[in-house]
Amino acid sequence: MNKLPKEIIYKIISFTYSPQPKYLTEDIISFYLSKQICNFLYHDYWIIQMGNETLEDKYWLLNNLFNYTNKFLHSIFTRIPLLNTQNKVINYMKCFNKTDINTQINILFGLMTPIERNIFLNTR
Repeated sequence: MNKLPKEIIYKIISFTYSPQPKYLTEDIISFYLSKQICNFLYHDYWIIQMGNETLEDKYWLLNNLFNYTNKFLHSIFTRIPLLNTQNKVINYMKCFNKTDINTQINILFGLMTPIERNIFLNTR
């Protein structure tokens, strides 16, 4: 931090004083809590109760997220501003499927709205 120019430091600090819109902070809280609840529930069931191997809980969570978002899977990826055509979504899906499981879960949870996350949690 000491090596940064003071102008950069002041610019960074100015962002710390900018309040975020209420909908954004509610979305961040929803993302965090939904993910924590799902991680706990899936780990408890698949690893602790069922005695499965590590990551089995993550695979089931991702599977259930895909099943839930399947009805709007392509439209959920078009929420990413750069993915505005079907071809771009298909290309993105190819890359998406190569990422690690935690990244995939984070992306799907991040693209869902707080209402969609609540519905997902209530159907599990």
